[in-house]
Amino acid sequence: MTMNKIESLRQYVRRKHPDAVMSLSPPLNAGGIWSLDVDLANTHLAIEWSDATGFGISSKSFETFGETSDEHIKSLKSVQKRIEELIATDGRTIPPIPVLLSRLRAKQGLTQQGLAEKLEVRQATISGIERRGDIRLSTLQRVVEAMGGILEIYGSFPDSGERISLTSRPCNLADRKPNAEK
Repeated sequence: MTMNKIESLRQYVRRKHPDAVMSLSPPLNAGGIWSLDVDLANTHLAIEWSDATGFGISSKSFETFGETSDEHIKSLKSVQKRIEELIATDGRTIPPIPVLLSRLRAKQGLTQQGLAEKLEVRQATISGIERRGDIRLSTLQRVVEAMGGILEIYGSFPDSGERISLTSRPCNLADRKPNAEK
């Protein structure tokens, strides 16, 4: 019997990380979505797979329950590489911007209505921003600042990394409130 791609992924993780605790769940119906949970030290991943959609990968946490996958990856080789990156760095998957904005808003204790009032827009506008796949940089900056943050962009190049400033005011990291542990 041949293995499907998520079964091959489970075998790969088992071979590379024998201490990993894993749970593989088949779909409820043919052609459905398989799921694989991987727990190893500080890395906790929820991985989904189907022939139709490829792999979806998310760092597991209470705040992400029931959401779509943070990252979508088509090939087995690419998902193996991403899992190794996450394990090596104790990293977390990166959700799409709308999902991230929604999580950040909730983390700041703001409702969509509360954020809308700060921005002097309608609640429906905030709802649209949190669903939109593409967002203007100026809108993103306004939303982040309304939540009490500073938007920073960092460009990574083969030989260096550069911080790109979005505002005319200098960003003094020492003046910022310390963030909670990530």
